[in-house]
Amino acid sequence: MLSRTKFLLVSLFGFISLSLIFLSVKETLFKDKTESHYSLIFNDVSGLVVGSSVMISGVEVGIVQELDIIKNNDVKAQIYLYEDILLPIDTTGAIESSGLLVKKHISIIPGSFDDEFLSRGDIIDYTQSSIDLNMFLNMLIDRQRGTQKKTN
Repeated sequence: MLSRTKFLLVSLFGFISLSLIFLSVKETLFKDKTESHYSLIFNDVSGLVVGSSVMISGVEVGIVQELDIIKNNDVKAQIYLYEDILLPIDTTGAIESSGLLVKKHISIIPGSFDDEFLSRGDIIDYTQSSIDLNMFLNMLIDRQRGTQKKTN
């Protein structure tokens, strides 16, 4: 009876050990092969939040994972792409919205497909910040008021 208990304990220990080894090897071998992270630097990210969509040609390909204020009050947006998509080195990122009241997203515009591609973790250098619609409308209203005062 004692040898059978010993056999079961050794077998259980071996099974758990092999399972842990498999899980750790799986993490190191397969991690980041089907996903990728990039960063973008923006002056203004008004309306963009963690969890916002990342789109290429109108198709959601990822999400905004982090938003951090960095030097010069710029904002670094870290994005996570669901798949390992090759992005040319001259790729552009822009903050856009689908409509007036719709949540904003980052639109990735791949550059020319040359031989040079961004590596996972790289910064997408070319960006266009969010356009604050309220500020734009206020500017138009103020300009209109100024025009009306001059004519009266």
